[in-house]
Amino acid sequence: MQQWLAGPDRMDIPAEFKVLNPRFTFQQRYLVECRSSISGEIARGRELHIWLNVADHAGSWQAGSTYIRQDASPALTKHNEIQFVGAFYALPGQYTVAIVIYDGKSHQYDVRHMPVTVKPIENDPLAGRVETASPAVEFLDDPPPNGTSFQKISDYNKDVSDSLWPFAHVVDTFPLNSMRPLQIDVVLNLSDAGDVVEIPPSILPRLRRSPDFDPRLMAPPPREVKMQQRQKEYIGALLATAKVLAAIHPANGCVRVNAIDVMNMEVAIRRMSADGVEWEKVRNYRTTSKLAEVSLTALKNRKEQPNFVREFLSGLQAPIEKCGTGAGAPLHAVIFVSQSYVFPSGSKKENFKSSDPGFQFFYYRLDVATKNIYDDLGSYLKSNGAKTYDLYGPRDLRDAIARTLSDISHSSTAK
Repeated sequence: MQQWLAGPDRMDIPAEFKVLNPRFTFQQRYLVECRSSISGEIARGRELHIWLNVADHAGSWQAGSTYIRQDASPALTKHNEIQFVGAFYALPGQYTVAIVIYDGKSHQYDVRHMPVTVKPIENDPLAGRVETASPAVEFLDDPPPNGTSFQKISDYNKDVSDSLWPFAHVVDTFPLNSMRPLQIDVVLNLSDAGDVVEIPPSILPRLRRSPDFDPRLMAPPPREVKMQQRQKEYIGALLATAKVLAAIHPANGCVRVNAIDVMNMEVAIRRMSADGVEWEKVRNYRTTSKLAEVSLTALKNRKEQPNFVREFLSGLQAPIEKCGTGAGAPLHAVIFVSQSYVFPSGSKKENFKSSDPGFQFFYYRLDVATKNIYDDLGSYLKSNGAKTYDLYGPRDLRDAIARTLSDISHSSTAK
């Protein structure tokens, strides 16, 4: 392998290769997707071994690789293709990607070297607030399923959301200094969008001018099979966002992760440290057996959803044990992350307001799977003075974190 990587390109087996442009993800890391394709007519009957390797700017091949074995069926024809999909997370820099294809039967092999540049974030709002903890290159296994043919793959792959890829094992950290104890609760809404009502674009300006407008007067859109796929994308982006927020490191304090299911009115995670959350396990459970599952009790009492949210958030006013030291009262921030959510018609939305001036709310509205959806939850959280940030993409998350850290830092020094 080292000889192949150090040598020139070679093409014993006719194949096609692509390295897609790096994409910035909700994990605040760049994803580099690499692909290779062999016509079924050429691949049939072969014992294919395929590796993805990466070298840094100095030509040093990074530890690890992505590897698959594919025993191609003898029945393949020119109408089929064998496709390899691999990827890695990378820090900004210059890299060389190498894809090696070896046929264990004929001992023929291909080697293709391809340069790739991962550019740093332009006008980074978190410049000076980030400590790089992640490795330069992290290889990924188990890519998301994708049926798109090689010829239709472009640098922006609409068929497979980046949030469906495996999570990075390590993300960057965000130090936060304060003499005052800082306690941060990250709260995730794991449920789908509730009583979904899509708002036509022509209605949006009128809605902003008329807060009393009720979109439920319009006929709801039909439930599509795509809703489950959208929920999977949402859960992936939600947990990626949570993992990044959990990497905020107060010098005097802590961050805890909470997760609730508003539709089921259930608490899935309560004040768990980031190290204790099994991110992939949570994603797998919420996108398989728990996907679109609603209990009979929750259906019967569904109009109590706003009260469930209020009671849960009110309970977070209790201090986090063993979280920061100092004589002063702790500054407590709650970062609520959710897609737009619609409460059932007729729900009792009793407002709540914390009497503690050190208790702050931030609402991160994650708009990756539900577009132009009316949001009851956002207006409900505003009753407690929550600052709202709309997250349409990973860069929006970075901007929101920068503003949140600034707000918390300012509050921690205010008299």
